[in-house]
Parts: sequence; structure tokens; C-alpha cells
Amino acid sequence: EPGYGDVDDDWIIDDLGGGLQDNPESIRKTDGLVKEMVSITKAQPPFQPGSTPLENRKRYLAYNMLGVIEVTDQDTHQIINVEFFDRSARKSYHFNDNFKYDLGYLGERGAAFACPPENEHPAQLLYKPYGTWTNQGEWTYVLKRPGTSVLGIAAGGTRPSGSLRHSDDLDLQGWGNVVVATSEGDLTFLTGTGRERRILGLGGDFVSMVAGPEWVFVVHRTGATTIDGSQNLSYSIINFEDFSVKQRDALPLPKGHTLKWIGLTDQGAPAMYDSAGYIHILTKFRIPHHASWARVMDTNLLERRQGKDESYWPVGITESNFMCLILKGRQEHPGFPRPLIQELPLRMPFRLNEPKEELVERESLLVQIALDSLDEELTTDDILKREHAMDREFIILIQAACKADNVPRAIELTKLLHNISSFDSAMKISDFYHLVGLREKIAILKADREENEDRLVAARDKRRRWLKPDPPLRELLPTNDSGTNSRTNLLGDVRPPPTIERPRLTRVTTPVVETTRYSSVAPLLVPSIDGSSFTDDVDIPVSVCSSADGKRKRTEVEDSEYSFPTPPSKQKVNPFARKPGQEMRNPFARKADVNGKTIQKSESFFDKVGAGEPEAGMHSKRPFAKVSTKDKSLVRQTTLFGMGPSIQKEKKPKPKKGVAVAPVNETQSLQIADRDVMMTYPIQKTQDLTLVETQPAEESLGSETQLLDE
Repeated sequence: EPGYGDVDDDWIIDDLGGGLQDNPESIRKTDGLVKEMVSITKAQPPFQPGSTPLENRKRYLAYNMLGVIEVTDQDTHQIINVEFFDRSARKSYHFNDNFKYDLGYLGERGAAFACPPENEHPAQLLYKPYGTWTNQGEWTYVLKRPGTSVLGIAAGGTRPSGSLRHSDDLDLQGWGNVVVATSEGDLTFLTGTGRERRILGLGGDFVSMVAGPEWVFVVHRTGATTIDGSQNLSYSIINFEDFSVKQRDALPLPKGHTLKWIGLTDQGAPAMYDSAGYIHILTKFRIPHHASWARVMDTNLLERRQGKDESYWPVGITESNFMCLILKGRQEHPGFPRPLIQELPLRMPFRLNEPKEELVERESLLVQIALDSLDEELTTDDILKREHAMDREFIILIQAACKADNVPRAIELTKLLHNISSFDSAMKISDFYHLVGLREKIAILKADREENEDRLVAARDKRRRWLKPDPPLRELLPTNDSGTNSRTNLLGDVRPPPTIERPRLTRVTTPVVETTRYSSVAPLLVPSIDGSSFTDDVDIPVSVCSSADGKRKRTEVEDSEYSFPTPPSKQKVNPFARKPGQEMRNPFARKADVNGKTIQKSESFFDKVGAGEPEAGMHSKRPFAKVSTKDKSLVRQTTLFGMGPSIQKEKKPKPKKGVAVAPVNETQSLQIADRDVMMTYPIQKTQDLTLVETQPAEESLGSETQLLDE
């Protein structure tokens, strides 16, 4: 046959046709592309916590610690019955449902219901707050886009302080918050009054969610399931106030198992239950990026399950008990009539068979969750009661450690004591077993606990630091080419401010005509450095002119192709500098005497003034310093330096008031000495000078010397 010429005749031709091909079911061709189908884990569909499928025309829409929502199908409509376990706080009710709601949620402030789209009727949400006697408070939220369905709903709010049968408390607390997960991959946040606040993109497949007082706990699948059987589920805690994500991490779901239930403990901590029978509680959930899942129970290890075929339907977790419905045999969901809720004590699945240690660690976990839920309070009565009970258990463990001579274990347990009085009990135990070294170490631990800060105050300060919002990210400084960081203005814009035009403040400038050798009006023959002319080798036209309006015209020199040397830098000129050839002149100096008279230099101010008189007649008008006649050769001169306290001198007999003085020639001078100052008074003309003392020098500082003309 054609195409098989190279095959032996003994070979079976049919094997070449389809015997060597793979399973046709594992290869499919779609749009010309070959896709290999691999057996993977089936993705878990979205579910509502506490809901059951429809069986015998009845189902549960919600089942939690507040109450239950029961639905009875009547073909054309449904009857929804809402019952609460505590009927003193909330009133039960029922109503006819014409939209056939298939999702329900019981919150602290109201009940939410959702129906799927059907024909031309879109999907919608119904919210019925508690405490309203009429339908005035309820509202609906319609998803207008065709084909959009509701995948999950949750209603959160603060726990009421009193009964909600009356609307007194609603005025301050409100009706809570409502969250809707749609098939469009988003979460819609609504207020209790129906106001739409925010639509957040989920970024994955929605699985389930539950709402608390301040946040919503959402479980979603960020990618696809894996081949080894993992559901690849993650969780996010989103705040109602600012829509910030407080926690985000993966769920501790074992491979090959699915998520069965999520809910809240009585302390408000998120909890989960999977098909493997594990119960986990999220600790440190209020502190950003500090949360972790603690496994608090393994239902496979319960004593009551030994030899029985039963499973458990979670309802809630209160204190140290697991609230659930017990299902017999292969039953997967509770049926009707409604079964009773059972309490199963929580037991941490420790591998060491130490019941006392397990009890202490479990109580420590619950006390720590209670402390983390506090704000500014140091502690509560319930926490103090639990701490006292834990100290009693610690003392029992310390006694067992001392009995076994395990001193390190005893010291380790002593550090975990809460109250100071418990240290005294530990010291008594060490004395009983004659452990002197242990007693001294316990005494040191007690003194250290007393000296340090109170543990409750330290725990509150730690909560404050953890709950403090994260600071904004610090911007890194840009790096220059040299590798050093340049300083930038961290306050914002570093550009200069815009220029503001002020015409009235503009500077008035006048054109300046340059007269240097590089200006248009300067001569072109400039000597060079070597002594030759600049124009020896270059023929430059000299037609230079200026316009009448003062503007310099463009000359031919500027248009020429020749290059000129760069003008030297201008040096600053001092306008007050002395010009060359000009003698230094003192404007305050006395003019030279034209008559050629010699003037002796005087050290007195009055001498200079007197010598500067132009005429002789001025001497009679200008008073001279008064000359004392105590000594012919001394004249008292009073200046600012002589205004100090007067010096007492020996009294001498007063001379006569009138003393004749011989005529003095022009070349003579009168020398008057006062104290340590020698003064010379030049006399220009022949005069008779008479010194008259009008007042003693001791009585008047302003003494004067009168000049009398003959």
C-alpha cells in the first residue's frame, strides 16, 4: 500500500492506524489549538455559612448563635420564618416570599436576604433591620445588569447593649453594614439604611464571608486549584470604616479537603472548620500583619466519637466550647425538625498526653484574645478571674516539676505567673522540697516583677503601638552620577514662585553709550601687546556712525568675517579713589595764612578756634578761657575730661584782681599751663592782655578768660 513501503509484511498495519495514539478523550481541539485535559481538583463552589440545600421542600438559609432562618417552599411562593434563640432581645417574625430568596444572613442589627435573577427579573437584596414594627425600615438593592447574580451576603454591626424590640438603641448605633458579593467579581458595601458606599474588586473567585462589628472576613480563591488537591483559598479582613485590608493570608486548609464553615467566636475572632475535622481560630486579628491560625480542636480525637459514625455541623464557638449539631451516619446536613445544639469542649490536639498543660495553654490563648480585644482598658473582671484560675494550675505544675527535681521547668513556669501573691506560693513549694537555689531564683523573679512596669500597662502600651497606623513610606533621595544623595525639598514643590509683574516698580534704565575701544564710537587703531597696530595686517573700514536716537548702528566691522580678540574683563572702579597727580586735600584743614605768619600747632580746641578768626575784631566778641591769677604761668582749661570730682588744693592768698600785662609782640605767645596740659595762645597783634578772675576755680567749672583791649 502507498505510504507503508518501508514496513515489513509481517507488521500489523492496523496498529499504525490508531493503536499508537493516546486516549482521544484527553485531547481536544478548540479553535485550532490542542489543549491537554489534566485531572485536577474540583473547585469548591461559593456557599453561605449555616445554609443547607432544599430537601423535602424545606431548607435553612442561616443557622448561627443568634437564631435560624427556615424556608418552606409553596411552589408559587415561599414562607420564611426567622426565629431567635434569645427572644427577649429580638422578636421573631415570618413573611411570605414571592421572589424565592435563596441566601440569608442573620446579623447583629438586621437580617439580609438575596434572590437569583429569573427571566426578566434581576437579582436583588432585601435588608430587614431589627426593631421595626412596620416595613418602613426595610429596603432593597437591585443588581440591574442582566445575568448578574448574588454569590454571598453578610450583615455586620456592633452588639446591642440592650433589647432590640424597641428602637431606642438604634438612634445611636445605627443598622450596621451590609456586604454583597456578586458574580462580577466585586464586593459592594452598603450601609444599614441602603446607602451605597463602595465597590471593591475581589481579585479572585468568591467562596464565603462573615461580618463582624468593624470588618468583614472574606474567603476567596486567588488562582486555580492544584493537581495535588489543594483548594488554594485565602482570606482578607476589610474594615468597614475606611475599606483598608487589615489582614490577608492563606487558609490552613489541608490538601484534598474543603472548607465547611466560617464564623465568629463569642470574642469576635474569626474561626473556620474544614472537612478534615480541624477547628482553627485566628489570633491577633486586630493587629495588622500579626494574625496566625491556632488549631484548637480535632474532632477526630473526641472520646465520644470512638466507635461511632457521626459528624458535626458547626454553629458557633463560645468560651471553651464548640457549639454544633451532631449528624448521624452519612448525613451531611441537619434536617427537620430542628435538632438541638450540642456543646463539645475544646481540646488542643497536643501530641503529648498532658491534660494540665493543654488546659493552661488553651486558657492562655483565650485570655490573650480577650486582652487584644481591649482598647484603653487594662483588664476586665472575667480576665482577672481566668488569670487566677491559671495561676492555680501553674502552681500545680510547679509542684510536679519540683517533685521530679526539674528546676528549669519550675523556673519556666514561674515566669508565667500573673499575680505577685502566686510567687509566694511557689517559694513555699521550693522550701517544702528543700530547693534553696530555686527559692532564691523565684525571689529574684518576684523582685524583678515588682520593680518593672505593671504587666497590664505594658500590654496596653504594646497594643497602642501595634494599633498605631503605619507611617507613610519614606521617599528615597535621588542619586547623582557621583553616587551621593542630593538633598531635596521634602515639603513639596521646589520650583521658584511665579513672577508677579508690577509695572510701577520696574527699574528705569537709560541707554549707556560706551566709549571704550570695543564700542562703536572708539577708534579702530588699537595697539597690540607686541607694539604693532591691530590693523597692520587687516584692512578694516572705519565708517562708524551712530543714530540720532542714541542707538548704536550695526557697523561694517561687525558684519566682517574677521575675529576680534575677547575684551578684557572690566574691573570695578572706586569713585572715591584719588586720581593720579592729585594731592591729598583735607576739606577740614585750615587755610594757609596769606601774610606768611607762623602759626604754632596747638593742642587745644579753643586754640584752633581762636587761631581761625579772620579779623582781630572778632577776638573781643569770642570769649576766651578764663585765666586764673593764682599762678601767672597757669591757666585753667575745663574740658569733658576735667569734669570729674574736684581736687581739694591748699588755699593760697588771692592776688589782686587787676594785673597789668606788658605788651606782647606778634612773635610772642602766651603760654598757660593748667594741671598737666600745656597750651599756647598765639597773639597776632601787639595787645595789652589783662587776666581778670571773676570767680574762683573751685566754685565754677565754667570759668572764662576775658581779653581786655587797652
